Amino acid sequence: MAEEEAAVEGVEEALVVLAELAKTMDSGKSVSLMIKNTSDAALVDLSAFQTSGKIFGIPRNRIDPDRNGTLGFYKTPFGLCGAEGVVVYKMADRDLYLCIFYTVPFIGLNGFWIQWVDNFTMATKDLSTAMARNQWEITNQITWHDVDTTGYRATGFMTQGDDAKMIVQVSNLN
Repeated sequence: MAEEEAAVEGVEEALVVLAELAKTMDSGKSVSLMIKNTSDAALVDLSAFQTSGKIFGIPRNRIDPDRNGTLGFYKTPFGLCGAEGVVVYKMADRDLYLCIFYTVPFIGLNGFWIQWVDNFTMATKDLSTAMARNQWEITNQITWHDVDTTGYRATGFMTQGDDAKMIVQVSNLN
């Protein structure tokens, strides 16, 4: 329970920031993602692949410990798809990669999946497709999902709706 409470800290403030990002993207379908790095290692070497939609702005290639990074993804104006893709960050000085899949489909429920990979990984269509098969479908309540690896935990949630908000927190397992 203490882990869950720690993960929830600062959620309301983060949702306000993400709502502003969603307004800026001004799209029918979008994902506003905040990555909160509370671990002892920087997240580096961003790789992103959009199965559908586009990335908004220029995302941070590095998220230092005790810092947050925000990313936005949105549906293209004339497409019959939503916003879907995968984001990968490497844990600095380690051969460990955090993979985050998201989907806000044109029709259907939002979903996401988080996983750790122990060897070099880039965001690709194949990775996005594989992660889509395992996605957690989102209901109307906030439900946190945890994924652990040696030394680290990634915990996250995603909201339902056309302008989905998503928070993923990376922390040490001690």
